[in-house]
Amino acid sequence: MKNAKKQGYIKKLDLFKNLSENEIDKISYLARDIEYPKKHTFIFQEDDVDGVYILVEGSVKVFRTNENGKDINLSLKSRGDIIGEMAALEGDVRSASVETLEKSILLKFSKRDFDNLLKKYPSVAKNLLKILSKRLREAGSQYEETLSLPLKERVQKVLITLSGKVGSKEIVISHQDLASIVGATRPRVSEELGELEREKKIALLHKKIILK
Repeated sequence: MKNAKKQGYIKKLDLFKNLSENEIDKISYLARDIEYPKKHTFIFQEDDVDGVYILVEGSVKVFRTNENGKDINLSLKSRGDIIGEMAALEGDVRSASVETLEKSILLKFSKRDFDNLLKKYPSVAKNLLKILSKRLREAGSQYEETLSLPLKERVQKVLITLSGKVGSKEIVISHQDLASIVGATRPRVSEELGELEREKKIALLHKKIILK
């Protein structure tokens, strides 16, 4: 990827708001662009931290594997999201694994470079704090909805949220991954998706859901 293209991506990221053209240029040389195919795991639970990723194109899922070997989905990430920053900040091992849901392009900063960015550019550290705070509020809101909304409404709301994040009405997600997010079983979620399709609110394709 040419550096000018990397600069274009970086300018659009909330993490690097309010930086000058010269600062963006310097930061772009620290970022390594990587393209991964669909269903590629590039972060593994319990591994040492080697860097921080920013998703440029595509989508990924974050999941933990419990002691019984079952994968538990924690969240989905889409364009513009930061991945792996918490372990980098804490200096701990990875708490979860990350796998692509479709072909994805990411920018990767080494842990050392990411640490130096936060020290050298106070605005980047401030932006990161805002991003983490917003994520915490959204997680709290999602938990409350899980307890209060009927399942069909939860499914529909999550799909609308994901559509907004990826900037498309076509969402790449399996029924199992969606079930993990809304806190229900896959058969129950499939039933509700079928009902939403009969109501002509969505269209179901293979591991894709299209909002209408």
